[in-house]
Amino acid sequence: MGLFNFLTKKSKKKPQKENTSINTLQKVPSSCHSDMVMLFMSGMSYADIAKKYGLSRERIRQICAKKLGREKCKEILKAKMAINRDRIKIRDRDKKNKYAKRVGLTPEEYAKGKKEYEAGKKWHPAYEACVDCGTTERPHNSKGRCSTCYGLYLYKTSARRRKQSRESQKKWYNKNKEHCAAYMRKFSKTPKQRAKQKERYWKMKEDPVVYAKHLARKRAYIKERNSRMRIEQPEKYRAMIKKSTEAAKARRHKMKRENPEKYAISLEKQRILGNKRNARIRKDPVLHAEFKRRARISSKKSQEKARLLKNKQNDL
Repeated sequence: MGLFNFLTKKSKKKPQKENTSINTLQKVPSSCHSDMVMLFMSGMSYADIAKKYGLSRERIRQICAKKLGREKCKEILKAKMAINRDRIKIRDRDKKNKYAKRVGLTPEEYAKGKKEYEAGKKWHPAYEACVDCGTTERPHNSKGRCSTCYGLYLYKTSARRRKQSRESQKKWYNKNKEHCAAYMRKFSKTPKQRAKQKERYWKMKEDPVVYAKHLARKRAYIKERNSRMRIEQPEKYRAMIKKSTEAAKARRHKMKRENPEKYAISLEKQRILGNKRNARIRKDPVLHAEFKRRARISSKKSQEKARLLKNKQNDL
């Protein structure tokens, strides 16, 4: 039964895919062949002509070979390749001349420099060394600068680059805080860095607005650091205050001995500042109450110290 069904069953033929190139060829009349050949001879490639008429590139090549002959087609293709080579040479030459003009050289000088560069006698065809640092050890990157200096140049001139650099620095610093702190302690003690810091400080002091902003930032940082240290590390805070008061006393005594006039001027300044501070405290009742409380505590401590010192003297 199964064999009978198999023999009597009508075979279903699979639909064959239509060849688009043949179908389109039937639509294109033979009168267009001469137009295709003219386009090919005028400079168009097989691919461009095929795209225009909806045919394959190989079909266009066959039509042209049939009309002109294979040898003629080969000659036309060679001529086209020669023209393209000349165009590429002219383009490269114009590009070199444009670059030579930009760096301030003639094409002949640039060609000579390039020969020396290829022979290994020169750092760059247009530059003897890096225009910023003067090195020839690092390779040239762009605009007459080595790889390091070009990165700094981009950082100075590009706001986007500065933003990216700051973000990457913050990420690295958050990961390596201890290493950064140790490096800065070591680096800030070098004589070269100290000289740079002094130069930067005196340059900033010339501009009163910038210097005032710097002092305000410094005061805010010291205040925030001291308040944090007083809560988290009270012993270290007391030792720091003691050390700073002793250093101030030593400076005052030294000034009193060596330069009494300057010492008198500093005392007058301190008196004026103290009067201003007291006037500001008196205006604010909260600050005034806090100031009185601290004054009472300090007076009690001083009285206790004086009593202990008197007892020691009596014992002796």
